Amino acid sequence: MSRTYEGLSPVRQLMALLLLMLGVGMIGNLIAEGLLQLNGLSLFSLADAVDINHNERLWLKIGLMINHFSMFLGAAIAFAWIFHRKTFHEYIRTNTPVSINTITIWGLIILSAYPLVAFLTELNISIPLPEWARTEQDNAFQLLGNILQMNGIGDLFISLILVALLPALGEEIIFRGIVQNKLSELIANPHIAIIIASLLFGLTHMQLERILPLSFLGLLLGYSYYYSGSIIVPIILHLLNNGLQVVSLYSIGEIDQEIIENTPELPPIMVITSLLIVVGLFLLARRQQRQASEITT
Repeated sequence: MSRTYEGLSPVRQLMALLLLMLGVGMIGNLIAEGLLQLNGLSLFSLADAVDINHNERLWLKIGLMINHFSMFLGAAIAFAWIFHRKTFHEYIRTNTPVSINTITIWGLIILSAYPLVAFLTELNISIPLPEWARTEQDNAFQLLGNILQMNGIGDLFISLILVALLPALGEEIIFRGIVQNKLSELIANPHIAIIIASLLFGLTHMQLERILPLSFLGLLLGYSYYYSGSIIVPIILHLLNNGLQVVSLYSIGEIDQEIIENTPELPPIMVITSLLIVVGLFLLARRQQRQASEITT
């Protein structure tokens, strides 16, 4: 009989998840690097390169897809096999019915939050950071600029898989489906669990100059999961958010690091309006969930 470890404490399961992300992620790195080496390239060199050609960019994207898949989806699959072999889809709530109305409201919340995200980005940038953090951020922008340089529909399709689809699936299953759920088992107050999971989501991106907006987006995704009761909702929202950014950059054409780095300066009234709309829609989503719970009970 195969053995599972569902009885382990949430803390040990979270520690196991971290080890799985590191271990499976390392295997993915080795596979990606080996594949690129067969073609006379190196994933690590391409990731740090300032200027790469179309063929090198394609292989960089393939390597990063393998990397991201292994660290997030691969680790989630391994975690599910070890700890929730027969109940994982129920645990992360893939089978909860979701209405179009629910998805629409949360989609509007994400879109309405863009001015707030821009404000938090500017606020984050104004915070003094050590030189190593600035260097890492510049490297992240350079890498993002390379993978978002798109020449044709084929490049757009690959970028959507890398930047939108894989993160939407892998990161949401990890941070909302597993981390947020496990923290909720540890902490009586679900809001604290959501906040901690959101901060971890922001930190995992390893961009200290973007930790405030990333954590804020994680917060919205966390609440969409909490109130909708379905992992499908944050997955769709994550896909929508990242996908729109990829398509908007594709429509620009030639992309340089300045376009990736710059955040538009918005008038205060726009930020305040954004906040009011987000709060109003959030209260509407919460009321909708409570009414649905009363009907089912």
